[in-house]
Amino acid sequence: MRQKILIAGKVYLILIGAFIVLMSIDVFEMDGTTLELIGGFLISISPGVVLIILVWLFWKKELYLGIITLVINTAFLVIFKFLVDIPENLPMIFIMTVPLYVFGVLFILEDKKKIAK
Repeated sequence: MRQKILIAGKVYLILIGAFIVLMSIDVFEMDGTTLELIGGFLISISPGVVLIILVWLFWKKELYLGIITLVINTAFLVIFKFLVDIPENLPMIFIMTVPLYVFGVLFILEDKKKIAK
């Protein structure tokens, strides 16, 4: 059961990365040259691609994945200022940040259990 929860957390991170990539497609609705649109698309998908690559690289190293998850989630909260107007941003906080913090802590705890054995 514990392994299934950890895999669910990793898949959740991959799905968030895929969601970021999917939302980057709206760049092509903007005005600009083809080269500018492609450049904007590449810049827009980079966070999602980096997240997917980090999950892939640290799939078996839960401690690093947990630390990365907590750091990315904290940066996400600070950069997008979700804590400024909490009642308005409450759904996004519960959908995006709470599960990421829970999975980040679970990844770290799982690594601590492996070390204890």
